[in-house]
Amino acid sequence: MSSAPKRAAAVIAAAAALLLALAGCTRGVDVPPPTDLPSETTVTQVYYATGRSLVQERAVVDASDAYASTLRVLLAAQPKTNEQIAIVQPVAEVRSVTFDDGTITVDWSADVLAFEAEPDEKRIALAGILRTFGEFAEVDKVRFTVEGKVSGTAGGRDIEAFWGDVSLQGQPWDVLRPPSGEASETAQ
Repeated sequence: MSSAPKRAAAVIAAAAALLLALAGCTRGVDVPPPTDLPSETTVTQVYYATGRSLVQERAVVDASDAYASTLRVLLAAQPKTNEQIAIVQPVAEVRSVTFDDGTITVDWSADVLAFEAEPDEKRIALAGILRTFGEFAEVDKVRFTVEGKVSGTAGGRDIEAFWGDVSLQGQPWDVLRPPSGEASETAQ
């Protein structure tokens, strides 16, 4: 046998041995179940702000803490079906999300006051939050606090001024829902 066929036979034999070795690696190995999944989930819609419009996407969230879980998904800004779009929204810690008598209160860290975007982009970012919470039939209004306050300062910034063109005056804001006769996928 010439050297070329011998080399080819050796390569094929080595590849076959490697495949057999790899195939045996998964036998007898117990893969533990994931531990970070909630025991109960629910499906809702989130509305990502692109700066010019809202993009709707289905999300699976923790049913035991649906409001906070939904907001975490929204703020993670990682759409699954529209991965290429740019999301315009604040980057800040959400200290708490509470619900009382039809109103959700989101308490933000002071970092939320540093959100920089064009005026229309800020309004659309707020609309994304209001539309996302509008998916919950029991929610009528949303209000924001910063470090538990609606006025004063946090991190050297005016809380009530919030994002400038989006101030905390006039809140709580009504959630946004689809026009009557047009239901979202969650409500169907």
